[in-house]
Amino acid sequence: MMYYARNINFSELKKNEKIKFNAIVDGKIYNLYGKYLGKETIKNEKEEEIYCSKFSSKIIAGSIFSIDNEIFVWVTNDKNKIPVKIKADILIGSVIVYLSKAENLKY
Repeated sequence: MMYYARNINFSELKKNEKIKFNAIVDGKIYNLYGKYLGKETIKNEKEEEIYCSKFSSKIIAGSIFSIDNEIFVWVTNDKNKIPVKIKADILIGSVIVYLSKAENLKY
């Protein structure tokens, strides 16, 4: 879903609108959907503010995650649409990932 989101025109979506996509988990194809959650300004680990589009997607239990859950992704609200923050709940707490560096961007 993170890579699929880079091709979505967020300006045409309404908050909480669903986005259908297919995913392969452990060799099996799933028909899933993501949900556009609107615009949000986040702070990265360096406390820099980044204006983003936020969406969520269901996580399928498999070799990476042991339970069905939701993942949240923030992509930059520019033409690059770079995933800069990812958050997912796991059995004990949650995992938050921040992009630390991006090079050779088209825009």
